[in-house]
Amino acid sequence: MLVLQVGHQDDVESVAFTPDGKTLVSGSRDRTVDLWDARTGELVRTLSGPDGPVLSVAADNAVAAGAGEDRTVRIWDLHTGALRRTLRGPAGSIKAVALSPDGLTVAGGSETVYPGQADGEVTLWDRRSGARRRTLATRMPVAALAYSPNGRHLAVAGDFMQQMPGQQWPVQIWDTKTGRLLRSLPAHNVAALQFLSDGGTLVTGGGQEVEFWNTDTGQQIRTLTLSLPVPAEWSSPAVHYLRVVTLQALAVSPDGGKIAVGVGGTGENAAAIFDAVTGARLQTLRGFRAKVACVAFSPDGETLATGTGDAQPDSKGGDIALWDVQSGRLRRAMNGDNNWVWSVAIAGNGRTFVTGNPDHTARVWDAGTGALLQTLTDPAKVFVAAVSPNGSIATGNENAAVRLWDVKTGRVNVVIAAHAEHVDSLAWSPDGRTLASGGGSLLSGEVKTWDGHTGRLRRRMAGTSEGINAVAFSPNGREIAAGGYDNTVKIWDAGTGKLERTLDGYDGYVETVAFSPDGKQIAAGKDSRPGGEFKIWDARTGHLEHAWTRLPCSVDEAAFSPDGKQIALACRLDDQRLSTDDTCVVQVWDLPTGKRRWTLPGPRYGVHALAFAPDGRSLLTASRDDAVRLWDTRTGALRLTLRVLPPSGPGSQSADWIAFTPGGYYADSPGAETRVRWRIGGRLFPASAYAGQFRRSDFVQRALREGS
Repeated sequence: MLVLQVGHQDDVESVAFTPDGKTLVSGSRDRTVDLWDARTGELVRTLSGPDGPVLSVAADNAVAAGAGEDRTVRIWDLHTGALRRTLRGPAGSIKAVALSPDGLTVAGGSETVYPGQADGEVTLWDRRSGARRRTLATRMPVAALAYSPNGRHLAVAGDFMQQMPGQQWPVQIWDTKTGRLLRSLPAHNVAALQFLSDGGTLVTGGGQEVEFWNTDTGQQIRTLTLSLPVPAEWSSPAVHYLRVVTLQALAVSPDGGKIAVGVGGTGENAAAIFDAVTGARLQTLRGFRAKVACVAFSPDGETLATGTGDAQPDSKGGDIALWDVQSGRLRRAMNGDNNWVWSVAIAGNGRTFVTGNPDHTARVWDAGTGALLQTLTDPAKVFVAAVSPNGSIATGNENAAVRLWDVKTGRVNVVIAAHAEHVDSLAWSPDGRTLASGGGSLLSGEVKTWDGHTGRLRRRMAGTSEGINAVAFSPNGREIAAGGYDNTVKIWDAGTGKLERTLDGYDGYVETVAFSPDGKQIAAGKDSRPGGEFKIWDARTGHLEHAWTRLPCSVDEAAFSPDGKQIALACRLDDQRLSTDDTCVVQVWDLPTGKRRWTLPGPRYGVHALAFAPDGRSLLTASRDDAVRLWDTRTGALRLTLRVLPPSGPGSQSADWIAFTPGGYYADSPGAETRVRWRIGGRLFPASAYAGQFRRSDFVQRALREGS
């Protein structure tokens, strides 16, 4: 089977060079370990098999090791990609893995966290036989491991994020042959550690400090307080949020002369290189899309690898970059494929559709060819995009602004300061003259209507007190419905702003509302706490007609088919589990019978935006794997997948796109083919190797026609 490969689809937690410097190994929360050519940045192989996020990797010139939340360490052959061994750990995630310098021993550090207490240990395995050699009772959750150059000592740092009040976990030095704890170093809140080449000095980093320790005596040698990079706007007294940046990752150059750190905190994603003696900052590396979670020097000390990941619901981690240490110049970016699509809307004529994206863009697509027509650039994350019946486009962003765009030029016509906080929902009136917006925070929100041409405020809807997640116009344009954090659906007269009725009975936040095409019904779905719910009400009387309760996912969006006979639900998982249950993807229900017609399989973390085509024969879904998919509503078959490829470097945006069928036929932008790979089994090949057979725009257009 052919699979398009572009890199990690979730946060990168760990990177490591092989000792010969030829390969970079990366581990990600997407449950894979990737092997990269350290010179060219090309993806060589993807190693799969873990049943959970990969939290740590290690490698020598023969094997790669990956450990994570599935409580195992897996060992792969570096050259063939074959899984050689799976080492089972104790109860708890294995957050750190290390290979001994002679390659014969694998160390895995685990954590077991219970309410009110935390524990952990380090297991030493024989790499060849898989036998457990020794267990080191650390009595603390393990976050980082480092072997001394001769392999006789193992340094262990506890996960300070799991410390209970009054606890201060030290760094422990263990004898690997006897399993005896040699000494504890009073280095607290350590995020990373590494031995210097002399074998007697350990470097630890945490907060804003790097400390050097004599491991023979346990004495501190010196401390460097680093001047970490901070956002430029912090120099302004008008900034009033908490100003904190801390060291997230640490690596020491092979000669011990430089220290590289990953930085994360309020408003800053950066890496920096410091002089290990003076503490002077030599280079500042910026432009990352998320916190720099891991760093590693190449064996020759000339290249620094960085990986990004926030482990947050809206993270855009997953990027790997190679930097020139001397100049700070970016050599190669291997950006991940995890830029979620947050909204999708189809134009009334069915010829185009628009997506809203967290990379500060809204994208306009050709529904007939699958081509990306236009990219509209916003100063902030675009939470929602909406298309009016006459083709006008509006977007709402995280900074509380609504923008009305000139579709022909791609320029902004009007900017509206719409709400106190972010804009979560937009809806055009059926005549295209009025735009409704909903937004705000958990504790305050409102619904407003605006002139669709000038952006002038027309009306504030009365009766809202908490944040609004969704708004919708009735088909005749006379009513507006909204749902949000007050666990209700409210319906107003669109002309007067008078509250007409309130639909309650929900025990959680309302995520979506939709009117049926005839305006007689209104549908609403809620989040998954304590269980997802979806209900359909009589819009005039408020009588409850249908209810689906205790769903294991949030119902993020709902859409009636144009004939009103079907309804599609877009579901999202809230806790980073995989979408293994078929109820947590997309469901299409037949309303006359109340039976589920289709369950459409979805990607990781589910689907949270959808829209029917005007003829009702196609359904578009937007998901958190940066993809828009076209489904045939008659058969439930997937017709086409469209993606914008990751940007080519930090701070840049991508204009490259690809549209491909389940059979592997594709159409793409001129630059896309050089940036994707085909995977056959465990091997990767350039897309150009099969272009003559599979690059078929006619097949893509046929898929679009058959699904519409």
